[in-house]
Amino acid sequence: SLGGQDRELASRTSMLEEQRHELTMAEERNERMRRELLTIESTGGGDSAEHLTLREQLTEMQAQGVAIQAAESRHSIILESCAASTLSFLSSITAEPVNKLVEHAGQNFQLF
Repeated sequence: SLGGQDRELASRTSMLEEQRHELTMAEERNERMRRELLTIESTGGGDSAEHLTLREQLTEMQAQGVAIQAAESRHSIILESCAASTLSFLSSITAEPVNKLVEHAGQNFQLF
C-alpha cells in the first residue's frame, strides 16, 4: 500500500540520516586522531606504543567511514527504487503517465 511505502521510505530516510551523522562523527574523530599523530611524530615519539595504538584506531575509523559511505550509497539506491515504485503505483491508480506525475510534483526523479 502507499502508506506502507511511505513508512518504509521514512524509515530508510531516518536510517540514512543516522548513518550520515555517524559518518560526520567518525570524520571528526579521524581529524582529531590525525592531529594527535602529527603531534606525536613532531615530538619524536613516533615509535611509541601510544603512536601505534592511535594509528590502529585511525585505520579502523577510516574503514568504518568507508563502510558507512557504502551503506549510504546502498540506501540511496533503495530510496530511488522506492520513489520509482511509488510513482509507478500512483500512475497505475491515477491513469496519469509517470512523467506527468513527476512534472506535477516539480521534482527530478531518477527512474530506473
